Amino acid sequence: MVKYDPFVAQDFIYEVANWKLYCNSVLSCDYSLNALSFQQCEPFRNLFDMGVEILPYVHQGVSNPVIGAFPLFGWSALVREIVGDTNYVVPSEIKGKLHPIRLYVKNWLEQEGNVLDETLDVKIFREKLQDIYDLVDITYDI
Repeated sequence: MVKYDPFVAQDFIYEVANWKLYCNSVLSCDYSLNALSFQQCEPFRNLFDMGVEILPYVHQGVSNPVIGAFPLFGWSALVREIVGDTNYVVPSEIKGKLHPIRLYVKNWLEQEGNVLDETLDVKIFREKLQDIYDLVDITYDI
């Protein structure tokens, strides 16, 4: 269990919102893009640069079936980039399957101890994460 850090939480929510906005804008332009398109952007790099300290916050994201499905396989790629290919290996039988990968990321983070202590602050964090996710989940023209 990891202690909640309001500064990391705030930065995490900010970058997730930017990541979501970026993905929305890319999807509105080209639906044929692959999952790598969502990893080759500044918000993804910023989340990566935050390092292992964001893994418990990623766990909060993937614990939510709606947020955990965004972006296509992005959470799994983010964890792999942060911890390295040798430490995080998605089983071949679930590759390309969104729901099983979301559950794999969630369970892997739990097994590695990357879970926030359940406090009122964490509950508020989840609400803020959901709110910002809902806020930027609007369709708009570019």
